[in-house]
Amino acid sequence: MSFTVSVPVGGPTRGRVVELAYGAMGINDVEPEDMLKALAIFDAMMAEWPWSGLGYEPATYGEGLPTDPTGIAGDALSGVYLELALRLAPAVGKTLQPE
Repeated sequence: MSFTVSVPVGGPTRGRVVELAYGAMGINDVEPEDMLKALAIFDAMMAEWPWSGLGYEPATYGEGLPTDPTGIAGDALSGVYLELALRLAPAVGKTLQPE
């Protein structure tokens, strides 16, 4: 499966990364409560090595918003959202296969 994603200055939004992760699992509609849970997992993941070296800009207040930019460069985006998909998959009853 292949995705073409344009990355704006400041990187994709936090919500866009979550949408891409769900899309990699074949899920197109993300419910608001699922978005919030996924954003928390995403934030925790981005604090870990090796993801912590990608320039992620965590929320400067509270939990932040899905519309906040991530600061993640386009060349790292697919690795980030695919790793997030791997972490989210068990919670939604999905199993991802290596390509």
